Amino acid sequence: MGVILRIKSIVSELMLAGMLVSGAAQATLVDRGGGLICDTDQNLTWLQNPDLAVPYKVYFNTAGIFINNYVHADPLRNQFVDDWRMPIITELFYLYWNYGIRGSMPDTLFQNVHTENNAAYWGVALQYSARIDFVTGAYNLLANTAQPIYAWAVRDGDVDLAPASAVPEPSTIALLGLALCGLATSRRKRVSKQLTRDIPSFLILPNETLYCLK
Repeated sequence: MGVILRIKSIVSELMLAGMLVSGAAQATLVDRGGGLICDTDQNLTWLQNPDLAVPYKVYFNTAGIFINNYVHADPLRNQFVDDWRMPIITELFYLYWNYGIRGSMPDTLFQNVHTENNAAYWGVALQYSARIDFVTGAYNLLANTAQPIYAWAVRDGDVDLAPASAVPEPSTIALLGLALCGLATSRRKRVSKQLTRDIPSFLILPNETLYCLK
């Protein structure tokens, strides 16, 4: 019971803060391009399209598996982003109350925030499951983990300031390929020369190709 009261206290304070500053906070959501939205207030990066990591309703534990294994290709910064996690319920509340993100608003920075019945999103509250509906703002703490709903991936930090795994540039890949080909050719020549040392000269053609007697 104490855990629920503590979480409710945190959520209530956040809702009040959101109602007081919602008009001024919109500018702190920044579209970084590449399908990534930065929340500069919370120092977080959200997927612009939540469905990319979790494309349909899933159980709480399944949502965590989907998110932990999701790798986002970011062509603008030439990198892969793979350090995603489940959002804390207060981080989701920040989107709803401070930034006014609603599933029913088609002009927001985000895409495919669901609006149908039971279109809530999973969150974490003190290591327990929680959920929030982005249409009504309704939330549940210690939510039923066996009821499938949607999930939204988030990562700590601004993707512009903390790049993830770099994607090799095409020129780098080409150079690496040439280097490997060169090593393979050099290895073949060394093996060929080693073999010819032990073969009588009359069995070796001028171009050092082995002549096999049948």
